[in-house]
Amino acid sequence: MSRTKLVKSITGLFKPRQTLFLVLSGAAAYLKACELRPNFIDLLFFTLSTALTVAGTTGVNMYFDRDIDSIMERTRHRYALPLGLLDPGKALAISLALVAMGLTLAAYLNFWVFLAGFLGFAIDIFLYTVLLKRRTFLSVVIGGFAGGMPALGGWSAVRGLSEEGFLFTLLIAFWSMTHIWLLAAYYKDDYRKAGIPMLPVIVGERKGVIAALLTLTLAELCVIAMYAMGVISVIGLVLTVIAYTALMMIGTSAVRGDRNRIWLSFKAASAYLGTVILGLIV
Repeated sequence: MSRTKLVKSITGLFKPRQTLFLVLSGAAAYLKACELRPNFIDLLFFTLSTALTVAGTTGVNMYFDRDIDSIMERTRHRYALPLGLLDPGKALAISLALVAMGLTLAAYLNFWVFLAGFLGFAIDIFLYTVLLKRRTFLSVVIGGFAGGMPALGGWSAVRGLSEEGFLFTLLIAFWSMTHIWLLAAYYKDDYRKAGIPMLPVIVGERKGVIAALLTLTLAELCVIAMYAMGVISVIGLVLTVIAYTALMMIGTSAVRGDRNRIWLSFKAASAYLGTVILGLIV
């Protein structure tokens, strides 16, 4: 396999950018839980565990969604399986091996980290991808909690289960809903063609964007609750409020029917999460 094909195979199966964001959310939760005084060996194990589990889960998701990805214009020329770069059976085996290695490392840290990783895999694959995605727009609501599991694991690696850890989970879950619904609003015709009942496909582009902005507001309310609990500093809170306000302003234009603003809102949602992660550690 050529170097170019290898890179395309990896990026087209494991979505490194998405994986990185989820790993960073878990690492931020870990660092906050230990008050920026980490056990570096444990942090390394946690980061590697999360990266392997998330990447592997993504690969399994891509295996089950390969028929959808072959239909959608956004994905058919981008992802490894629709492009025929990897044999589906081998891709599934590699992905499951990564999940197994990730969960083994998680078990080394503690039971709660293992449980968070396992639940992230189970929710994403069995509930979101297999059971709900092709049947109901509520799939994104359930699937969002899979995205919140790395943050729960990061906090639980240091302090076990607690209210703060669940707030981290809710924050990422609400952000995930925002992220996916903005993407689905922009590519609603693609999702309709593939027969996927995303919210913007069911209720329309405008209402889909409104729903995304509402879940963004819920995410910011989680940040405010974390400030009230002493988890995030006033500087961190101010940073997130600025990012939230900017995204809401862009989103308001998107609600009025500006499709370019929908895409910009989608991109800005990633910047918002990056700001939240930064805000947690300043």
